[in-house]
Amino acid sequence: MRYLAVLALCASTLSCGNQHRDSQVMIWVSPARPEFPRGLMLEGCRLWAGFGQTCKIVDYAGDADIRVDFVEDACGPVLAWDENNVTDWSRIYVHSRCMFNDKGEFIPHSLKLVMAHEIGHALGLHHIPSSCTLDGYLAEREGVDPNLEIRRHPNGQIVCGPAVMNPNINGLEAITVIDELNFDLRDRARAILNPVGPTLGEPDAPDGGGQ
Repeated sequence: MRYLAVLALCASTLSCGNQHRDSQVMIWVSPARPEFPRGLMLEGCRLWAGFGQTCKIVDYAGDADIRVDFVEDACGPVLAWDENNVTDWSRIYVHSRCMFNDKGEFIPHSLKLVMAHEIGHALGLHHIPSSCTLDGYLAEREGVDPNLEIRRHPNGQIVCGPAVMNPNINGLEAITVIDELNFDLRDRARAILNPVGPTLGEPDAPDGGGQ
């Protein structure tokens, strides 16, 4: 089934109504890939604008909240990762070759979504399973992220399904309702950017059936 991404500002999430304060994200981008539009990276960051985030590209790495570097290894299942994959969400490493299709054509949307996903980590968001079935969850945990967990929101909903914060970027156009629920559960202790609301809920056991 193909899912449509929607930006739900006040739908079934306890974050609705929080008094979010603006937080400007300073981003430094390595000059190694000048053909990658910086504007696209800003667009990815701005997908979080509904949570008070604004974004700016800076020239000096020392002024940045987030540093973006590029690697030229063969493209694998992971398009980008943070430092040591978990310990430092302020450093992003992007697989340059994953930004091109099989014909060698640049895919702008991939770069935008990579940035949106990694900025989500900087806000303290963990990965969300794209499948709400036990088999789907276990496949992603084994194949992509061994630390993947399913969490339950205080409103009772299992936080899983199509989202920018899925382990594999999946072509969504906007932050989804599932991302919003995940935002409520963010890890404030490991967030690089200033939190803009309360943290709710704890990890939950995987659900054996679909939602």
